[in-house]
Amino acid sequence: MQISRKSVLLPGLVFATGAIASQLLPAIALTDSFPPLDKLTKEDSNPPNRTPIIHIGAKLKPSSSISSPPQTEEQGTPSPESESPVISGWLPPVEEGSSPTHPPSEIVGETVSEASAPPVTPETSKNTSEQVAAPPVQLAAQPTPRPPTPNRELEELERNPRPNPEPHQEGEALEPSAPVTVSTEAADLVPVMGMAATPTAQTPRPVVTPVRSDPPETKVGVGSVLPQTTALQGANRRTPVLPRSRYSGFIPVTVHQQQALGEDRYLLTEVTGDNRVAAVDVSYNVTPANRPGQVSVNVFNQRSRHPAFEYGDRTVQLPGEQNPWYHRTGGGAEYRYSPNPDFTAAVGLNYQTISVRPGMFSPQLATADELGNPVTLHPGGQDTRVSLNVSALYQEVNDSRFPSQGTRLRLGLDQGLPFGFNSVTFGRLMGNATQYVPLDLFGWAEGPRVLVVNLQGGVSWGDVPPYESFSMGGSESVRGFSKGGLGSGTGFVQATAEYRFPVANVELFRQPVNLRGTVFTDYGSTLNSQEGVIGQPGLARQKPGNGLGYGLGLQAETSLGLLRLEFGRNSRGDNRVYFIFGDRF
Repeated sequence: MQISRKSVLLPGLVFATGAIASQLLPAIALTDSFPPLDKLTKEDSNPPNRTPIIHIGAKLKPSSSISSPPQTEEQGTPSPESESPVISGWLPPVEEGSSPTHPPSEIVGETVSEASAPPVTPETSKNTSEQVAAPPVQLAAQPTPRPPTPNRELEELERNPRPNPEPHQEGEALEPSAPVTVSTEAADLVPVMGMAATPTAQTPRPVVTPVRSDPPETKVGVGSVLPQTTALQGANRRTPVLPRSRYSGFIPVTVHQQQALGEDRYLLTEVTGDNRVAAVDVSYNVTPANRPGQVSVNVFNQRSRHPAFEYGDRTVQLPGEQNPWYHRTGGGAEYRYSPNPDFTAAVGLNYQTISVRPGMFSPQLATADELGNPVTLHPGGQDTRVSLNVSALYQEVNDSRFPSQGTRLRLGLDQGLPFGFNSVTFGRLMGNATQYVPLDLFGWAEGPRVLVVNLQGGVSWGDVPPYESFSMGGSESVRGFSKGGLGSGTGFVQATAEYRFPVANVELFRQPVNLRGTVFTDYGSTLNSQEGVIGQPGLARQKPGNGLGYGLGLQAETSLGLLRLEFGRNSRGDNRVYFIFGDRF
């Protein structure tokens, strides 16, 4: 019995190992090739209703080769042991009583086998031994493949390839919650497994590209980073005159944390402490994108020894020989505006409660010292102050951190308002002027040589409580005196001349440090205003009210700011050594 066979080999569907696998497995192949649409009959237009052609085909021989296009072999008789069923294509449905033979134009598909057999029908399937050979099955010619549409963008990409992205390093953390963008541009399509991407307008291949999104920035450091110009109250809030004169500490250390909450806002927390002061200041700062200036609100708490109740020729304490502690809690809001880099102004509204207690954490209120002098304005031991504050800074200097040439002016207004119980309504006006004059007298290293001249003063009106007096003496006032040891008055005037010269330029922890020496002289006076303060703390402690100080020092310009080590001697023969963070001007 002769059975017609036809062998069609498809290029690209059989791998190099097909010759070995063909000895073990039946050759079964499917195809999705169709003849031209003009050759399909009406009945053939529905592929799912077609009847599969099942041939009894031989396994591929080991010596079979793969070639393109497929080659047709001559008909022959296959060996019985080599026959295996092969699904090779689809035929139109066969009606009962009709011939199973179909013209070549009706056969859809192709046979991938080395031997073919006539189709099996219900009549012939009853007895396979009586099968009659059918006319040979002809394969429809495959349509000529359409040439690919040229892609100008990919050709340009091949001529000018993009650089590869930086590879991800092992152990490197990926940024969480990174937003993504989807690109459908042809140039952004990435080739997959060596196959060139050929996008079409109907089915673009999106490429997901992560976009870097930096997490909110957090900064932690040593020292105060509060603005130089502020109308808010707090332990480290700089006043226009006599900075850091509202608490008495040994060597207070300040640490800060600045947390960015967006592009235009941040949260700033500062904590200051040593054995004589504990203070915290938390502020929320917003810089509107479409409006000038900055808005800030803060809350603060301060518990410290106060210079007005310290030092002098006579020691005065609270009853029971306890040291007075100054407690202050409050908050406020301000608007700060800089029309140009040289000028900044701030206006704010503040609320605070003030009391004097016999300890840092004592709940007991003190009303008077051991001599019977009141320590607060109101006899209950606690005062309330609502104030309108204005502060302004004008500076035209060559370096805002370490100036060596230029002018710096500060002005301030503090006016109490009659709101709340036990309100404190005094007011005061303050001014501070500093001139940096280059002057080459001497020095031992490269660096600026500058003469610094400073003049500042203030005046108050109304009932001034002792903790709001101008406390003079110390590292920020007349050096050679202890902090607050010169006097406490309702007004004051102070003058300073200081010459700064370079000593050495070194490197510490891989950071440059510029060392410079200083020679200075200070003079200050309360203008006989100590008796105008409620309780007269200066006179009760026999503070002189005026004096002269002079000395020398060593300063270090570091990345953390200015560090100062100074030795001072006053006009009364007393000596003092100071170690301070930050400049006094």
